[in-house]
Parts: sequence; C-alpha cells; structure tokens
Amino acid sequence: MTKLVLSEGHVSPNSPLSVQLIKNHHPEARPIVMITWPRHITECSPAKLGNVIATATRILGNASTELARRKIVPKQP
Repeated sequence: MTKLVLSEGHVSPNSPLSVQLIKNHHPEARPIVMITWPRHITECSPAKLGNVIATATRILGNASTELARRKIVPKQP
C-alpha cells in the first residue's frame, strides 16, 4: 500500500487537515482518497470564520489540483 500526501495544513493552530491518496498494489484495487479532519472541535471567533473556511477550502482545492496533476483520476464505477 502506498500513501501519497496530496495536501495538508492547519485550519487553525490546533486543527490539522490532511488529504492522502491511498493506492493498494492489488491489481483489482481502486485508489482511494482519505481526508483526515481534526479529531476535536475547531474554535474560532466570528471574525476569523471566513479565514478558517478559506484555509480548509485551499487545502482541499490543492489536493484536487495535485490529484489532477498526477493524472490519478480513477474511473467511475
């Protein structure tokens, strides 16, 4: 099994977010994308909510871009 980090970062100082591509080396296995969200509540002030949302969106968008760049887009079933 191979794990490739597509994107990662923190939506707040104590809230990491990671997106990985998991490839099983079995010939019939399809790759999967694993999104690891914070394991706890992310707190922020109302003034910082937009920044938290923008950061999460950037991390997820970077993962999508990296997946497309590597041309690892699995066929739909």
